[in-house]
Amino acid sequence: MTRLPNEQRAVDTGIGLLRAAGFPPRDAVRHYHVFVDTVLGHAALDAAVQGLRPEQREADEGAWAAVCAGVSPDTHPHLHEAREHLPLMRHSAFERALDLLLGAIGSALP
Repeated sequence: MTRLPNEQRAVDTGIGLLRAAGFPPRDAVRHYHVFVDTVLGHAALDAAVQGLRPEQREADEGAWAAVCAGVSPDTHPHLHEAREHLPLMRHSAFERALDLLLGAIGSALP
């Protein structure tokens, strides 16, 4: 029996879980790819934010609200309407993205 490197075992397990859920091989690979890229992308973004010095992070977190506070409803009506909610963007979107992704994969079950 050939031993697989850890990365191959992880991919095999992920695709196997999707296959066991009922996805054909092509869809299992596509969904696994999207899942892994989403997780890795968010990990990179969150790591970059965590790597900032506290004063940099604080400035970054306040940027959305500061820049958009005075935006004109005439030129940017949607941004103006949503401006009070922009500080929500200072938090990681990982959990919400994962919920949406898993929901989409679940709704694609054959």
